[in-house]
Amino acid sequence: MDKSLRTREQIEALVLADLRAVPGCEAVSHVTVVAYDNYRLPATWEVASFNAGTSNPEDCERVLIDIIKRLQERIDVSG
Repeated sequence: MDKSLRTREQIEALVLADLRAVPGCEAVSHVTVVAYDNYRLPATWEVASFNAGTSNPEDCERVLIDIIKRLQERIDVSG
């Protein structure tokens, strides 16, 4: 399966929207995506940090892990 290419900013927007859609994580204010250039890894990007705002950071981090895995299967970072 070919993955779609998205910019780092587009991936950040997708991750943030998915995270904010989860009850209890609506106040997450920011995620930071970084690109990988290590070809031994199956993913080309990762979320380096996020700001939970007034949401519970531990609860949102557990959800974030699942969101990242799902999106990494479908999307590669461009440029």
